[in-house]
Amino acid sequence: AIDVSADGKRILTSGSDETAKVVDMENDFSVATLNGHTDDVRGVAFSPDSHSCITASFDRTFRVWNVGNLDAPECIRTENGKVLLVNTVTFSPDGELVAVASDSLTCVYEVDTCEKLKVLRGHVSLVTAVQFSTDAKLIASGGIDNNIC
Repeated sequence: AIDVSADGKRILTSGSDETAKVVDMENDFSVATLNGHTDDVRGVAFSPDSHSCITASFDRTFRVWNVGNLDAPECIRTENGKVLLVNTVTFSPDGELVAVASDSLTCVYEVDTCEKLKVLRGHVSLVTAVQFSTDAKLIASGGIDNNIC
């Protein structure tokens, strides 16, 4: 997975090496590595303000990171053991919510507390894409079952 920050200054990538990487496009393409997952990182997303990001992994966790200072990126929250195999993630436009797609479900969490607010059902197999509408009133998801929910 890959994402570009809203300000266009950074790129966030995921990998099968259990890490995500933030590439600074303005400062010699320096790289900050986000360590902590114990399986493939499958989903990544920058927050709308570009100061934080979220990573999601097949280790059944998602992590919220402070990436304001790439010399010392910090994992500020981990949601552990309460989701299935996480495939993709996205922030709401205001940065207060995150949608996490795992197996056939999409779960909505509050970013500050990692409290699960909603579980969205409708797919019968793996959800591969999820996105909030610009007003955050709707969430669209797509999966390998060829459905859009």
